[in-house]
Amino acid sequence: MKKIIISILMFFLVFSGIFADVSESDKKEAKIQNWKLPKEVMKDKTSDGLGATISLGNIYLFGGFEGEKYKKDSTSLLDIIEAEYNILKHATDKVEDVDYINKYGNLYTVSPISDDGFTIVGHSQGGLRVLAFAKYLKDHDSELFSKLKCVITVSGITKGIKALEGGFAPTKRQLYDYAGIITNGLYGVFSISNTIPKGFYDIGLGTMFSETLKLAGNKILVLVLKHQMPYIGYILDGMSENEFPEIRDMIPQSEFIKNNVVVTYGKYNYKAEVGTKKCLDWKEVPNRWGGTYWALRWKTVPIHAIKTTCFHKTKFPKEIPVGYIVGTKVDTASLAGEEKGKKIDAGAKIFGGVMATFAGLHIAKSIWGFGLFTGSPRYSAYCIKASKLGFKYQNYVNKLLKSNKNDGFVAEESQFIPKEERDMRIKNSPFKDVHKKTIQMDKQPKYHSEFPYSHVEIIYKFEIKKHVFDMIKKVTIEP
Repeated sequence: MKKIIISILMFFLVFSGIFADVSESDKKEAKIQNWKLPKEVMKDKTSDGLGATISLGNIYLFGGFEGEKYKKDSTSLLDIIEAEYNILKHATDKVEDVDYINKYGNLYTVSPISDDGFTIVGHSQGGLRVLAFAKYLKDHDSELFSKLKCVITVSGITKGIKALEGGFAPTKRQLYDYAGIITNGLYGVFSISNTIPKGFYDIGLGTMFSETLKLAGNKILVLVLKHQMPYIGYILDGMSENEFPEIRDMIPQSEFIKNNVVVTYGKYNYKAEVGTKKCLDWKEVPNRWGGTYWALRWKTVPIHAIKTTCFHKTKFPKEIPVGYIVGTKVDTASLAGEEKGKKIDAGAKIFGGVMATFAGLHIAKSIWGFGLFTGSPRYSAYCIKASKLGFKYQNYVNKLLKSNKNDGFVAEESQFIPKEERDMRIKNSPFKDVHKKTIQMDKQPKYHSEFPYSHVEIIYKFEIKKHVFDMIKKVTIEP
């Protein structure tokens, strides 16, 4: 028994060493840098097919949210965009002006824009910023805007982080539910040796440990999810999204998104065919004598589900070509990195196994009889629920993300804005343009390009860099 309890404590210690605490900062640096594609990507690809040489111009990458390195401050996304604009506007091969660097937080030195124009590529939060950046250029610098060739997002939070839909409050309730499952599971584990009636135990030792176990449940949840939701501790502490302008701006339909990227409106439900199934049904069939008879026959019938969608109105310039690269690999643990991700997956399974073991022990105590008086039936239910959370960790995370289809962080439907849409409630209703100049690649059946990569790994993949190149080439040859 002692070995099992020690293994649980070791599990806690493994997680506690994975992540650093979120700290505060009074400065936010811009996240823009040169993005040079590998030579292998560009080899023999700089021709329009007719022998004429083409130039892609500059490619700038707008980086994403800092994740576990996030530092709380008062900077908004618009503040970051303004800093990035000033860096790009006054770009030189080498920035030496210390006052300039201090003012604009020039984390990277970027090359000046060439005569061939430039493309901006945004990953994660950068995907949201590049769309808003295009609008910022059109509103503030027509000369620079005229040199912008296209905008490309890669696993971008184009419509915001769906997990934060409605603000911190709904997420907080979901997190409290999960923390409660973990806390109750721990309570069940540490109650296994209880031999006194449950009422007396709750008043005595149970009361002493309840707050400690509650804190432990919250801490475990924070440590496991911190790589994905670095603000999780603040949510559990009851803080408001308005205290974190950068995060607040990433909430779907925040003022920033509605004013600079897209407005969603007219939300409605509709019935959609999501598959088919075979079933037996009576059917009138002919016989050999020219008559008919009724017999059971297999037939294929559609499966329907109720889906929710809405209409979109873009705020970024309609004349700018936009390409969307969407990640589809559902693997939240990988956001922490390969090694940490493996530890999280292994730790979740260990946690589930330990909880299942203690559930069995409580059931055994109940069968023996005395467990009925010490609360074992309830504790076994606690441990069973906690074991499901451990074994089906990703399913519970998907509920937090509010989508079973995601890249481990961003829902698929939040990574792109449709080129066109129609009212799904009306059969054969006409399509209306949302953003006519959406880039569609020949080998992709949709107006966005899907790849089986998770949120973090996608930006480093050779296949993605080649696809970005092909998008820019397509826009250059077919403006």
